[in-house]
Amino acid sequence: MKRGLESGPVDPQPTKEQLKRMSLGDHLDELRRRLLWCAGTLFVCVGVLMAFKDRVTRIYIEPYALMWNRAYADFCEEIEAKHAAAPGPQDPEARLKASEFLEPKTVAAILAGGYPNPQAIRDVAGFPRPYPQKGSAEWEAFVAEFTRYAESVRLQRDGVVRVLWHRERREAILAHRYPYDELIFSQGGFLLKRNLIAASGLEDFWTFMAAALLFACIVASPVLLWHIWAFIAAGLYSHERAVVYRTVPFAILLLIGGVAFGYFVMVPYGLYFLTRLMEWTEIAPMFTVALYFKFFLTLTVALGLVFQLPLLMLALQKVGILSLRTVITHWRWIVLAIFFVSAVLTPPDPVTQMLMALPMLVLFSLGLLLMWQAERRKKRAAGAVPAVQQSGA
Repeated sequence: MKRGLESGPVDPQPTKEQLKRMSLGDHLDELRRRLLWCAGTLFVCVGVLMAFKDRVTRIYIEPYALMWNRAYADFCEEIEAKHAAAPGPQDPEARLKASEFLEPKTVAAILAGGYPNPQAIRDVAGFPRPYPQKGSAEWEAFVAEFTRYAESVRLQRDGVVRVLWHRERREAILAHRYPYDELIFSQGGFLLKRNLIAASGLEDFWTFMAAALLFACIVASPVLLWHIWAFIAAGLYSHERAVVYRTVPFAILLLIGGVAFGYFVMVPYGLYFLTRLMEWTEIAPMFTVALYFKFFLTLTVALGLVFQLPLLMLALQKVGILSLRTVITHWRWIVLAIFFVSAVLTPPDPVTQMLMALPMLVLFSLGLLLMWQAERRKKRAAGAVPAVQQSGA
């Protein structure tokens, strides 16, 4: 018997996959069952998180704490710079002694001429010019310069005290070990409050409930994703499920990367930029917990979606809206647009702009790589079809 007859005829067209048929009522029952599982899981997770209010609050307030630390460090550097640029001894303690020495009676005695301890004018007051005889050619210039110097040193007394106060407590304050927050404002002169405020009695509670629901979605995400997938997968063919298996893990990683980038970088820098725009002597910088959480949630979710750029580029290529050739041809304009968007959305300093632009450039490059691989597979498949037809002929 011939071998061809033993093996049987070969069907060139593969049989179409048969999916399980369900009525509309069956679909609704299945959906109801999945939704009940998801709702029950979320309810349990929210109930458990209610017992950890302090930890949940600390997690979503952490970007504000990062912003506050940076703003406080900048404030300390600014008062140190003013101290260094002001006339008088560079050491704060020596300048404090000079301001105490240059009290009005002492200044009047020096300007009257014949001061009995001229060495103290140089050693204690820190005035560099020698003390001339009254009526000499240098006397008028000395009087004018010393008067301005003494007045400037006395005016710097509060600033010197503030510099010394922050030098003693800066490390503890930045480590959040300093327990007297009000003194940072009253004695230290730093106007930005370390804690968020609640404009009403229920504002903190409702914000925490929203945060608990958000965190419950994160904790319960394996169960939620499983039930969503179990409902959708029943209506997909095997090759469609394979596409989901390849795409969804990558999308989840990109989502986590975008949220983490927003949490650790963009939310603190965004808040910092907003506070730097304020005139603190006229507008007190305070953030309510509800408005802060809205800003925090909006920015992190938005960045999680922005990080889906590579998959969006690949999807547009699959449906024929975008081609690899078009992207490569206009890559300069795309890079320019990325830097323009970064400059608009970030504070006006190059470091922050680069922090925003570099991840977007990496995502754009990753999208190009995915589009190139898809184009390559498409050409290989197109080249394989004629070869199969010729062998069949």
